[in-house]
Amino acid sequence: ETALWESEERYRELFENANDMITTIALDGTFLSVNRKTEQLLGYSREELIGQDSHKFATHTSAAAGDERTRRVFAGETVPPTFELELIRRDGTIVPVEARIRVMRNQEGKPIGFHGIYRDITERKRAEEALRIAHDELESRVQARTEELMRANAALLAEIAERKRAEEAARAAEAEYRSIFENA
Repeated sequence: ETALWESEERYRELFENANDMITTIALDGTFLSVNRKTEQLLGYSREELIGQDSHKFATHTSAAAGDERTRRVFAGETVPPTFELELIRRDGTIVPVEARIRVMRNQEGKPIGFHGIYRDITERKRAEEALRIAHDELESRVQARTEELMRANAALLAEIAERKRAEEAARAAEAEYRSIFENA
């Protein structure tokens, strides 16, 4: 009994102090349990979340994607272990998360709910956007520089062609003068 209590206490400690949101959700989509990080990230108390439809806290697109994923899992399809969702905080702001959800089953193997772990990826998304912007800017600079070099190259080729024409004209004039001088 003591070992069981200690095991439960360790689990509760991990659950409550995790750096990621952890939830259990019933098959109908209602929250059964949430950890402190869920409260912090969404801006709602545990009491406000428990019993609420989890779809209310996801964007329409994310809720639909989650439902489609659930349908595919129950149809026996293999789906990637992680996927991205957008959750809605109490203040209306959107927080992108990387989700890892697994089906909870009873002893007979029948699905009874979902266990989810959600990692806030806001900073990663900001870094990806900054990288995309830097990449686009660099591509633009490379294109502008390439166009500049192509114009300079065309100007140099025109100058070389002009010099060749001038050299040929000078050679022809020299040959003509030499012929006149030699025949005089």
